[in-house]
Amino acid sequence: MLRKEIFRLLNDESEPTLVFPSENDVRYYLTEYVKEKKTSIKGSRAISLDTFRSSLIEGIDDCKPSSNAHRLIFSYEFMKKRGRKLKYLYNQESSGEEDKFVQYFSTILPQLKSHTYDFITNKDLRSEIELLFNDYNEYLKNNSLYEPAYLECNKDKLKEVTKDKYCFIGYDADINMQQLYDELNSPECIECIKIENCCEKKDTSIYLFENECAEINAVFDKIGIILATEPNVYSEDIVISSPDVKRLLPYIQRAARERRLELDLSCVMTLADTVVGKFFAAINEVYDKHFSFYSLEHLLLNTSF
Repeated sequence: MLRKEIFRLLNDESEPTLVFPSENDVRYYLTEYVKEKKTSIKGSRAISLDTFRSSLIEGIDDCKPSSNAHRLIFSYEFMKKRGRKLKYLYNQESSGEEDKFVQYFSTILPQLKSHTYDFITNKDLRSEIELLFNDYNEYLKNNSLYEPAYLECNKDKLKEVTKDKYCFIGYDADINMQQLYDELNSPECIECIKIENCCEKKDTSIYLFENECAEINAVFDKIGIILATEPNVYSEDIVISSPDVKRLLPYIQRAARERRLELDLSCVMTLADTVVGKFFAAINEVYDKHFSFYSLEHLLLNTSF
């Protein structure tokens, strides 16, 4: 497992410094290591990719590197300021799901170098990406920050900072880590730890079904076989996950009822899906639409409130 491999590397002080995709990963694994091993460890044993990249960049005076927190703050402000005007980067019908888009924007920001989206032929989409990129650069400038991914690394400086070796953790799952590794021409002082190499290899079967109902019936047939042949397995120990519970619930309930299986439904409901959430969304729509006839009609004549 990846966790086991990380702890093995941290356990030996002669091992390389670990480089994680984010500061959150650094704090998490160092904290978990201290709690599990009941010992202390130097904070310098693990650093974020931004910190590592910053050590290879020159000519940045009185500026700090942008972190995930900075990107999230900017993305929230960008959504608040520009969200209603976006047609491609934000789905206007996704009321109550703005946080997902804020998270998405913060993730793609490090990849938005000015030359990385020239291949986009849709002018409107490219215009929105350029708007996001330009607003982010303005945010960096106003807050004395810089985006490490936008600056070229000094390959000669790599020899100075790499007195010890480094390990890129989760290399195969982080595109920014892969780009930096390629930018540095795959140096010998950096070892890449891939998630796939730390996972237990298992034979995986893939089943194809004609439609969702066929899949639901097959799942419940399999559950029936398990309950009938394995006495130590109980129905309450089996969990079924669905990407769209609301839409598929009638079919799931029917399949369970036909096989005399009891269901204990657990469904996560967003605030926007509740009556109160829909009510406040309607009020917000009235304000955003400047008390238009349609928005007032939707608020006053909606019997579900």
